[in-house]
Amino acid sequence: MQGKQLLAVNAYDKALSCATPNTIEYARIVNAKKSAIEKHNTRVDYISLLPVELVHAIFEDLPQVTKSACLAVSAAWRKRLIECAAAWSVLTTDDDAGSNHITSALAHIAHHVESLVINTSNSLICYRYLDNIQSGLFTRLRTLRMTDATTQLISSQSMTTIMSIAFYHIGSTVTELDLDLLGLEGSSVPITTLADVLSIFSKLTKLVFKAKGPLQRAGGNVTMLQGKQHTALVDLELRLDDITQSMIQPFLIHCPQIRRLIMLGCAPCVLRPVRKHLMCLKIFAYNYQHHVAALDSRLRQPNHPGLNKLYTSNFASVPARSILPHIRKCMKTAEMLYLHLDGTRDVAILSAHYAGLRFGKLKSLTLRETSGLQPIFLRAIQNSRYLTHLCMSDVVDYNGLVDTMIRLPALAHFQLQAHMPVDVTILNRLFEHYATLCTSPNGCPLYTIDLRMCFNVTDSILDSLANITSLKSITLGDVRGITADGLGRFYKTLRRSNKVTNIRLMKLDVVGDQTLVSLGKISSLTSIHLENLLMVTDRGITDMINANKDRLSSLTIKNCLHVQYQSVRYARRKVKTVVFERAQVKQPVILV
Repeated sequence: MQGKQLLAVNAYDKALSCATPNTIEYARIVNAKKSAIEKHNTRVDYISLLPVELVHAIFEDLPQVTKSACLAVSAAWRKRLIECAAAWSVLTTDDDAGSNHITSALAHIAHHVESLVINTSNSLICYRYLDNIQSGLFTRLRTLRMTDATTQLISSQSMTTIMSIAFYHIGSTVTELDLDLLGLEGSSVPITTLADVLSIFSKLTKLVFKAKGPLQRAGGNVTMLQGKQHTALVDLELRLDDITQSMIQPFLIHCPQIRRLIMLGCAPCVLRPVRKHLMCLKIFAYNYQHHVAALDSRLRQPNHPGLNKLYTSNFASVPARSILPHIRKCMKTAEMLYLHLDGTRDVAILSAHYAGLRFGKLKSLTLRETSGLQPIFLRAIQNSRYLTHLCMSDVVDYNGLVDTMIRLPALAHFQLQAHMPVDVTILNRLFEHYATLCTSPNGCPLYTIDLRMCFNVTDSILDSLANITSLKSITLGDVRGITADGLGRFYKTLRRSNKVTNIRLMKLDVVGDQTLVSLGKISSLTSIHLENLLMVTDRGITDMINANKDRLSSLTIKNCLHVQYQSVRYARRKVKTVVFERAQVKQPVILV
């Protein structure tokens, strides 16, 4: 409306330049111009004029920082925004200047909040939130997360008592709780313990508890849990420095319905009580530090017994004799296994004891094991009908691996992390088998191949890979022995198949600027990842993008020593998403 009035003023100015002064028409134009100027300068408060439903829909879609600013516009805006329940169902506090407007209105909006994150190092803001919780104003709160900055503040500012009272007021309503106590010194008095939390929050279904030190200290007084059971808790994540069998067992007995368990800082002895007491367990992660699958509605049901997903440590091996009983117990129900095992000194005994291991529903297997237990798992999957993802590391018997894979239904994803020289002849036999499947009537489902730390490889491996026309994603990381000419032929063949959309190249000394130009000519490519490539320069990045002719939608460049911001700025004009991490040059140490 205001824009149209400004156009009217401009039109009246043109009319006045053409009209004769001191005439009735001239006077009418002057009056009309004044009216248009007045309307243009009049501001319309749409929030006050629009229907409440429409205003609430607008407020609901605003980011929190904008809602905070809206609270300070006028009394009418503040009233309407405070009354909008949907706008405050999820609330995060931080130390931004605008958060003060929300903090001042907290008593009026607290009863709308269902999910709350307290992340602040401001003692006044922290106190306000805890005070409103202990006053019983957060009546609908279901999810609460407190960050390490907040818990440090509570400890240092002696707000432990008010926090405890606040917890008691929401103990019967909160179903998901995330407490990060990692910022507290291991020697300081805990502001709360695991036993306290379990006794206060009776309706908890999900708990994340992180703290420094052993569970013996962070666990608290376990005697208060004796004779009771917390049957609501189905999802538990513990991150501590030391968890042993005697420490964890009382908590497992207290929470028998756990279906998803993540524990970091464990000794192998915890595996026995987990297997003994958690009959409903579906997902178990032992010292695993990456993403763990969420607990979906299917796995929450008690009528589906048996472990579904098992993750072992991805940074240190677990004794095979400790984890194999879990694997045998779930061999008919497991769908995903991530295993890093050490069977040293037990190979003969374990091989005989678990010779009958067979997986019925396994879809994904990741196995890293060098002591000689791999044949157990190859036999266990040889008749699998559902296996689609296989990742093998430190393979000792390539013949056994390839023979098993050829007998299996074709995989969708295969990853090999050799960490040693590979048997090229045997591996070529596997890839030629998959290339043959591509010409069969049923086709080949293999769409991802990932080769890392494979040594003594030859260009023939690339030639065989290029003939697997079903491939859509290829990763080559620290593959030693291939040549620039071999890569050139590889790219040329991929251009003919025109199906590969994603290529990742990492730590390959043979990849230079000219190689990247050939890579860019693959017209089907939409995503390229380049990492630790010492021979690549800005010129190569620019020429690759030009050769791709604007088909690329994602480009990642990490730790490429000779790539600077010049080519990255050019890439960001041509590619939708560009991620760039500059290589850190280590300064030489001069000894005097």
